[in-house]
Amino acid sequence: MNKKILYNGHPLTLVLFYGSPCLWIHYPEQRSIPKMEFVGGYPNEWCIYVCNLTDEEKSQIKDEDGNTVDISKEFNERDIEEVKESIKKYSNIYIVLEGVFNKNIYPLELQKAFDEELKKRNITEQEEEVIWYKLEHKT
Repeated sequence: MNKKILYNGHPLTLVLFYGSPCLWIHYPEQRSIPKMEFVGGYPNEWCIYVCNLTDEEKSQIKDEDGNTVDISKEFNERDIEEVKESIKKYSNIYIVLEGVFNKNIYPLELQKAFDEELKKRNITEQEEEVIWYKLEHKT
């Protein structure tokens, strides 16, 4: 579930990122927003983890109509568990690709190996992001 929101006047998207609610950037210049973190392998993968915000900062998360967004009501436990199960389900691909990743193969070759593995297993784009995150963060 993705929801367009405003945080301190900045347009961001509220998403579940590997089971954690976060505020995702729309534009590169938003990387300088306080508490924004680089979370991926692509240059546009920056977010603010909601768990890192104070209650006062959380109150600055507004919907497009200016109403405060209650994060606890946006995602239910089922949503979070589905994401976590997806991570577990595809950890076998992580193990296969980790060997390739750790051999200092050039990025283009790694991407080709990764794409071939994904095609074999009919992996969705969201599941692909989970796998890349696990590879890059060794989780």
